[in-house]
Amino acid sequence: MFVLVIYLDSLWLLNWAMNWWLLWATAKTLRRQAPRARLMWAASLGAMSSLLWLLLPGPTWVLFSLKVVVAIAMVNCCFTPRGLRQCLEHTGVFLLISALCAGLTLGMALFGVGGVSEALPSMGWYIVVGGPILMTLPVQRLWANLGRQFRHSEQSARFEFVLQGISVSLLGLLDTGNVLLEPLSYRPVVVVDAEAISDLLPEELLSLVYQWDKLGETLLDSLPDWLASRLTLIPYTAVAGGGMMVGIRPDSCSILVKGSWHPVDAVIGFAPLEFAAGEKFALLPAEVWPMD
Repeated sequence: MFVLVIYLDSLWLLNWAMNWWLLWATAKTLRRQAPRARLMWAASLGAMSSLLWLLLPGPTWVLFSLKVVVAIAMVNCCFTPRGLRQCLEHTGVFLLISALCAGLTLGMALFGVGGVSEALPSMGWYIVVGGPILMTLPVQRLWANLGRQFRHSEQSARFEFVLQGISVSLLGLLDTGNVLLEPLSYRPVVVVDAEAISDLLPEELLSLVYQWDKLGETLLDSLPDWLASRLTLIPYTAVAGGGMMVGIRPDSCSILVKGSWHPVDAVIGFAPLEFAAGEKFALLPAEVWPMD
């Protein structure tokens, strides 16, 4: 007689690890910052739900519906999306990655064994981790290409960002060559000329932009807390050379397209002095352009 022994602690840990990596892959694909604590809580929610489905089986359509509900809950717990549209967008990417990784993981486990029953017990941690890692880059590229196809075709729009309660409004120009990303959060970078809006920026920030190459412990210690916590350096490459660009994480960013303001998750990068032209506009990457 065949007896199937299931260790609930091992099953919970396996599901937790898989959920963690799936959420991590979703964050990388969406270029969203996911705090470690939220990743852990969301993964725990998914793992607990898997145990409940094992102990309380039901019709397939009920289990599928519950999995979608749990996926929405996990995405909201991890990323706190803004509005229904962003929630559905994030959940769709998470489900897409989950489906692709499930097939890839099973395929990796089936390699070299006779069938599914022999493959399932051999799913070690390296297989659980390997699926999401291998699928992250292809799905990220797929999502970026799909986004470009469905984004508005306008070449300019009104762009606004808020910093320390001060609102800065600029003409935003679509720059398909702007593929800059902040290294820490993978957020797209909107490039502006600090000199052109110097009357709106805090003096501490302007001073830092002008002498960032002298950045050291003395200068860092003199920065106010609000600036030090938002400051970032962004690597860039241009025809005339490359280097580091001073960036700031604003309170909020939004873009006006077809009469509606759309919030965007971006970082403001200040053009280096040798490339600044005194123009009062913002160079917007395609990633921040709203979709139709």
